[in-house]
Amino acid sequence: MKKVNSYVVQALNSKGLVKGKDFKVVSKVVVTQSFDAYTLEGFNKSGLSESTILETSNTPLPDTKDFTFYLINEDVDVSLATECSLGVVKLLTGEHAGKFAVYFVLKGTDDEWDEIDEVIALGMYLQLKYPNIDMGLSKIYDEHMDLIESLFILNTNKYIATLEKLFN
Repeated sequence: MKKVNSYVVQALNSKGLVKGKDFKVVSKVVVTQSFDAYTLEGFNKSGLSESTILETSNTPLPDTKDFTFYLINEDVDVSLATECSLGVVKLLTGEHAGKFAVYFVLKGTDDEWDEIDEVIALGMYLQLKYPNIDMGLSKIYDEHMDLIESLFILNTNKYIATLEKLFN
C-alpha cells in the first residue's frame, strides 16, 4: 500500500487541537425516517424531501484524543471519504488553515487493528477515487475482503462490486 503514502502530504496529530477552534468537521451523515443512511451529498442528490430527514449529524470523531488528520494532495471527495469510514475536517488554524483533511472515524474501536484498518480505509478511498492507479489494495483484497467490506459505512455492495471489477 505504498502508493497511499504518495497521496498523503502530511499526517497531523490531533493531540492539543480543539474542535471548533482549530478544525471543524464538514462530513455529515443523514438518516431518513425510514432509517436509510446517506452522506449529506448523497442525500442532496437523492431527490428526497428534507421532510424525510430523521437526523443529520457530523461524522464522529474517534473515541481517542490521539488520532491523525491526513492532508491529501488532491481535493477531498467528502461523500466518498465518508462512505469509506473517513471523516473530513476543514483546518482553521496554523499553516494548513483552509485545507481539508481526512481522519479514520473508527479509531479506538479495535486497538489491535486500528493502524491496519486506518491504512486500508485510506487505500479504499484512494483506490475508488483513482481506479486506474493500483493503490496496493489488490494485493490484500482476496484474503481480507471481509475486513475491507466492514470498513465501508455506506453503499458497501456498490463499492465491493467496483473493487471486484478492478481486481478481477
